[in-house]
Amino acid sequence: MGEKLDMQGTSYSKIERGQINIPIKRLIQIAEILKVNITEFFEDKHANSVKENKNQYGFATKDEVENLSKLMQKLLNEFESFKKQKPVKKKNNAYKKPRKKS
Repeated sequence: MGEKLDMQGTSYSKIERGQINIPIKRLIQIAEILKVNITEFFEDKHANSVKENKNQYGFATKDEVENLSKLMQKLLNEFESFKKQKPVKKKNNAYKKPRKKS
């Protein structure tokens, strides 16, 4: 592409890496070489393709995230409570968690 634009490789690689702003004249040249309309460079084709899917692994709804956050807080509170309990010493020098009084 750099050759077709009559550019040095290092200059074109800066365009590819987004290190420099591309003049509109250069965008027009690129669009002509690629045989596309220049407006395609400014369209977000993926904006509408991402949809919330409850069954898809790796994505969570807002409600699921909130529920998970509440559950994690509850577990942290239980863990802190557990850490505050004093261990009971057994005869063989082992420690065990004290039993709750009913």
